[in-house]
Amino acid sequence: MSQQGLVDIEELAQRVRSAPARSVLNEAINCYKVGAYRSCVVTTWIALVYDFIDKFRELALSNDASAKELIQKFDDIQKHRKVDEALKFERDVLSVAAGQFELISSQELADLQRLFDDRNRFGHPNLNQELDSISCTPELARTHMRTAVELVMQRPPVQGKAALSAIRDVVDSKYFPTEAENALIALRGTPLARAKKIVVREFFLGCVSSLIIENPTSETFYRRLAAAQACRRMHPETVDELIASRLPPILEKVSDSGFPYLVTLVAQADEYLVSISEPLKVRIRSFIEGLPSDLIQIINFAAQLDFCSDAVRKRLSKISDAELSAATQKSRQAPAPLVIERAIDLFCSAKSWNAANSYSSVIAETMVENMTTKQAKTILDAGQNKEVAGAFGYPNLLGELVKANLLSLTEVKVRLQSFDIGFVVDRLPADVVEEIPF
Repeated sequence: MSQQGLVDIEELAQRVRSAPARSVLNEAINCYKVGAYRSCVVTTWIALVYDFIDKFRELALSNDASAKELIQKFDDIQKHRKVDEALKFERDVLSVAAGQFELISSQELADLQRLFDDRNRFGHPNLNQELDSISCTPELARTHMRTAVELVMQRPPVQGKAALSAIRDVVDSKYFPTEAENALIALRGTPLARAKKIVVREFFLGCVSSLIIENPTSETFYRRLAAAQACRRMHPETVDELIASRLPPILEKVSDSGFPYLVTLVAQADEYLVSISEPLKVRIRSFIEGLPSDLIQIINFAAQLDFCSDAVRKRLSKISDAELSAATQKSRQAPAPLVIERAIDLFCSAKSWNAANSYSSVIAETMVENMTTKQAKTILDAGQNKEVAGAFGYPNLLGELVKANLLSLTEVKVRLQSFDIGFVVDRLPADVVEEIPF
């Protein structure tokens, strides 16, 4: 074997997390170096068992009940020298790691089972027919060592239930970010970064279903939403397959109390639209048309969904002053274009000073940065309505539009003078007024 090949094998041991397993694997490497390939395979198996035992102990220390029970049983076997039970523990260690703890996948189980079978062939001559000596090639010994290290010994013991628990604990921390970019950074330090498909599946589906089933607080909702989006970025193929096949039946079962969360979810992550069936869209539209006042802020999310546009317009046609204020001030989402359009319509057609003041305040505080120049000109022209012209909030709103460069101060002054409401010019905010000769 080449010198480089020996170096590669020796580096394997440095990747082993467990100190006892690393020590035994070094013995296997020494066997390999002197050509004792059968002994190398047997010793590699022993190192693997050592590693599994250390993994079970780590899980027990993290309060995994099944691991605690298994380690107690193993310690009792050692203490009382129960040979038959010790042999059974060794025979079953792979199936326990794969089934009970999900530390290895079914394919990895098959690969490691070959190591166990060869260990028995090389370590138990009485299993060989006619006591023939079975040879072992250097390639086979090297393959078993590499397989044992890469599939098990270099990994932490968090690939199954323990992994899910560890990831979920991170996400549910009050310090977990609510933005997908930062969530991606945070989750790269968890088992999700190298998780198997089963862990990715359970985590992602658990995240999304909890958003519409558990009625979470606002902060919990956005933490889990960010986590689900980050999960998709880390494992796009797996998650996109889940969105297309496994998520639709979950969303289909949404209860009445889950609709606000479902609309918010789909509006902020349009990749979930493929999971919304036509019957579910009908239910969502019905929910939006009858949106209660205490949930009116959901209108901003619904307005982003094309299939809800008619339902949004119907609900906006009945919106009150108080609801319009709540729709913008209680929402984490910027006012949607349909909401802005409706607010401007209500402002321009205000039938009292109080109404005009209410609408101008909402528009000035929450909508200006999302408005168009055309909408700003519409607001300027609303001065022709005497209720608007006399409202104390109108000059301040015009000032905000000037600051946002949606209107020029000259344009405002000229237009107001043309409406014969020059008194509004005198009320414009001091920080936007400048001397401009007419």
